[in-house]
Amino acid sequence: MTSADDRFNARIKFPSATPYVGIGWGHHAAGPGWGFVFDLGGSIGRAKVEGSVSGPNLSGNVSQADIDAELAQLRDGVGKVRFVPQVSIGASYRF
Repeated sequence: MTSADDRFNARIKFPSATPYVGIGWGHHAAGPGWGFVFDLGGSIGRAKVEGSVSGPNLSGNVSQADIDAELAQLRDGVGKVRFVPQVSIGASYRF
């Protein structure tokens, strides 16, 4: 039996620096005026997945094999994401 204090903690962390592939368009006036920029692309990288259990009922009742099975399911889903799409839109004004 589990209680409200029992937790399965999962940590999914993407790298802080990744390669980026994209294409964009930008325009700004030679003198004073508005400028615009648009970029479409994505970052390439894999997330690291870690997990643990805590709580009065889970720490003694859950085996390491159960934790590993749950982490494997997370890695099969989130851990396989290698491309994170990104869209950037910007505007500027030159005085």
